[in-house]
Amino acid sequence: MKIKISIVIGFIFSITVCYGQSANHLNDLLNESIEEYMLKENLDKAVFLKESVPVDFEFSKAVIDKFEIIFFDRNKYCKSELKKGIKSLRLLPIVLKSNTLSITIANAFVTQKGKNITISSGDYSTYEYQYSCEKSQWELLNIKESGI
Repeated sequence: MKIKISIVIGFIFSITVCYGQSANHLNDLLNESIEEYMLKENLDKAVFLKESVPVDFEFSKAVIDKFEIIFFDRNKYCKSELKKGIKSLRLLPIVLKSNTLSITIANAFVTQKGKNITISSGDYSTYEYQYSCEKSQWELLNIKESGI
């Protein structure tokens, strides 16, 4: 009898966990932040560095429809372009502190000297979201502008 109860409880728990993670809220917040940033910067296209981006991240249809965004691929650029540098955007590490999630998007410049790739960051914006228990959703709390 205990085995049957354990199996039923385990089954219910696994269904609850799977259902709770069916919507990827982090990807939604990333897309919202990217869209806001590109509108604020008046960008219609961008090269985005893949570092610090979640493995399963995909740009939303809204972002794809409004902007031309590609991920940086070293093989798509000739040496002279890489030597001059490629303007791009990068996502800095995402920070979750208590019930506040911070997403930082920075301007970046990618250059190559010899076989070494250098990525330098410039101005950036941090989008702070706070989770609302009453509404059961993340809400944009603040946008902080910073730079070098």
